[in-house]
Amino acid sequence: MESEYEKKREILKDIIMKEEDVLAQLQRLVKLAKPFIKIEENTGRIVLMADFPLTNYEKIFLLLLGKFFAYHSRITKETTVKIRELSDELGIKVTTLSAPLGRLVENHFVSKPQKDAYQVNPHQVEVFLKELTRRYSAVEKKKPKKS
Repeated sequence: MESEYEKKREILKDIIMKEEDVLAQLQRLVKLAKPFIKIEENTGRIVLMADFPLTNYEKIFLLLLGKFFAYHSRITKETTVKIRELSDELGIKVTTLSAPLGRLVENHFVSKPQKDAYQVNPHQVEVFLKELTRRYSAVEKKKPKKS
């Protein structure tokens, strides 16, 4: 005879993510992020790789995504970044960061878990990266072929 717990577990099985599902998702995210960011192993510094002009909105997201990956690789101890750190690492004035950061938070790509600290929303990473990849592909197609 099935216990109540077993019945509930059977009902819920379709929405429970197994470890292999989580790892497969992480692998997809890394594949999507690879053309845009790299992480220095010893320092945790995020290097933006795109060879076309990213918007500040995109740079902020990618830097925060790099911090997220660095944290999960145990290279850094934090997933959050203060606005001053964003400014320093991206070379963008704090006053210039507030509007794109606000849009990222409003669009749920970034969260603000504490005053003046931001982190990527892991549930929206794939959406953002797919859009960035689509945009990047369109830019690549417009580039003249090198002889």
